Formats: sequence, structure tokens, C-alpha cells
Amino acid sequence: MGLNPLAAYAVSLLESNGLPTTLENVSVALFRMFPRKFSLPGFEEYPDSARVTRVLLHLTPKYVNWLVGNPTRGYALNDAGRRAASEAAIRLENPNLKQSTKQVLKAPRSKYEKEMNRLRGSSAFKKYLAQRSSEIKVWEVFDLLGAVPYTPAWQLRGRVSELLQLAQDVHDNEAVDFIKSFLQQFPNVFVDKFSDTKKQSGRNGEAKT
Repeated sequence: MGLNPLAAYAVSLLESNGLPTTLENVSVALFRMFPRKFSLPGFEEYPDSARVTRVLLHLTPKYVNWLVGNPTRGYALNDAGRRAASEAAIRLENPNLKQSTKQVLKAPRSKYEKEMNRLRGSSAFKKYLAQRSSEIKVWEVFDLLGAVPYTPAWQLRGRVSELLQLAQDVHDNEAVDFIKSFLQQFPNVFVDKFSDTKKQSGRNGEAKT
């Protein structure tokens, strides 16, 4: 099951038990119920609140439109979100039940079509389809992300995460594979150069000491 319905299920579970649906509570709930999907990479004993933040943002009216709210006040599911949570609960209780794609496709469709049309129309994607990935230039990656060379790496990662989530939600495996391929091809583009510089500076200082 994808991360979106699991997050909706967690919010619903907190609501039904009269618990605040703050970011912290949702993060802990998801981590305790689904640790393999919501643990911090490299530190599996801790929840990944950044991942939960991205998922919850993706569920707001701007994107999937399953809930409203913010990390401090908490989140509330709308009708579509409650339906998604109910479907998730049914699937969790019946693991062999096939996922209904009707609801999954409906909510993000307009956002998906806009973003995926942009992605598929990019020169980088056309080269990928033509098996010429090695010819993709870094400026083409910036272009398909709607970014510029000086865009902070954390914003680029967020943009890629958004595209990847959209593609996964509607099971567009071709787009998913393409996104993963340029992440592997241009890893340095998505690294925080400032933090790397600070680390290097610290190492140099330690060496001098």
C-alpha cells in the first residue's frame, strides 16, 4: 500500500480515539504501525518525521485533497480522506484484497496530468525513452523540475519527491523509473553544498588543531 492511504488511516485512527492529530502524533502512530515505511533511513529505531511531513503536505487541498490543517493545530480528514482511510482499514484487515484504483486515481488526476505532461514533454525524458540517458545534461534536469542552477538542494529534493509520489500514486512505472534514473545520474545536484562546505571546514579546523 502507498504512503498516502496509510497516513489517512493514521489520522483517522487518532481522531477516533480522541487524540490530537498533530504532526508528532501522526509521525509516531505511523512509525509504530508501519516501521518499515516510516522509520528514519539509517536509524530504523526512530520515526522519519520529514517523510510524514511530505506525505501530509501531499494530502492537502493543493494536491490530493484528503485533509486540511497544519503540523501544529493538527489535521482533519475530509470526505475523500475518510473514504481513503476506510479503504486502507479494509485492506489492512484483508491483506489479500486487491487495491481499488478508482479512488486512488481520481483525487490526484488533474495535478498528475499537469506534472506528468511537463515531465514527458521534457527533452530529458525523450532521451530516456530513446535509451540515450547518457546524453542528458544537468540543465535539462533543472528545466523539467522548473528550477535553476542556484535552486537550493532541499527544494530540488522536495520537487523530485513530489513528482515521484504523484507517479507512484497512479502506478506510472515508466515515470518512476525515469525519475530514479536521473537521481542516480546526477546525485551531486541534490546534495546540500553549504552543509558539505561546513563539514569540510570543520575537518580542516580539526586538522589544524
